[in-house]
Amino acid sequence: MRSTRFAPRALALALPLLSLAACAGTGVVVNDSRQSGYDPSLIADAASRGGMALEIKGQPFPGAETRFAEVAAEALSESHPGPEFTVFATPADAPEGPVRTVIVANPDATVTPANACTANVSGSAVEAGDTLAVTAALCRGDKAVTRMTGRAIDVNGPDDPKVDQLFRQIGQQLYPRQNESKRDDRGDDAWP
Repeated sequence: MRSTRFAPRALALALPLLSLAACAGTGVVVNDSRQSGYDPSLIADAASRGGMALEIKGQPFPGAETRFAEVAAEALSESHPGPEFTVFATPADAPEGPVRTVIVANPDATVTPANACTANVSGSAVEAGDTLAVTAALCRGDKAVTRMTGRAIDVNGPDDPKVDQLFRQIGQQLYPRQNESKRDDRGDDAWP
């Protein structure tokens, strides 16, 4: 009788480890998800306007800057939870609004997730088989309201499936349903 009582607990403890193990083989890691001043209404507002701009700082694939932005924008647009909106690869095509997504590719040591919105950098290029590291932020003005880092290991250009997978994982966390640090038990702070 005792073993069945603890089985759900053991399963609950094992599931996060299994999901980490599953991601470990993909060559894609996303971490450092933080929320500071995030309000889900920012995403609802972006959806009502039709989307937001994607600002890429640094070009990891020289000669393929446009393609890299397109891959990132498409993956972010298709993978996020909540209301539908487009992340525009060309900022000039995006509707005016208070938020934008910033990706710093292969940031140097001066870039942190907290300063990604204002960082003035030109990231290093990725050679075939190298690691693509990114710092991502949802920015409201100069402030990152959600932010994280991630990397794709052993990439071979912007069309490598690991690049798409990296941005899909980022999209799942960068535009969250609610601010976990402010969540109440009823979930009233989620999208309208």
